[in-house]
Amino acid sequence: MEQVKRKDETLYLGSDWARGYEIKGGFDLKDATVVCKFRDKNDNLLFEAECTIQENCIFVSVPSALSLTMPRTIRQGRYDIFIVGATFTHKIIMGSVTFVPDVSMH
Repeated sequence: MEQVKRKDETLYLGSDWARGYEIKGGFDLKDATVVCKFRDKNDNLLFEAECTIQENCIFVSVPSALSLTMPRTIRQGRYDIFIVGATFTHKIIMGSVTFVPDVSMH
């Protein structure tokens, strides 16, 4: 992995959120796992997304029930996605996230 992709996101609390990312360059994901964590601006963990790998793609999702566990007073935060293998850890994506406290506001 040569660089970290930066991508800002919006997550509507009470709504499902999902992303898929294709990993290029012949990177071996066979025995790897993916971790995605959402944190507030003070670096406190808010929740960890559900992550899967299929061939050369990773999928990250936050079901609506999980997003509703977050305090509604938090409006801004950060997230990052790592690929973790037996002998390596690579941060592949990171960014800011805006939390919208009511799904009907979008």
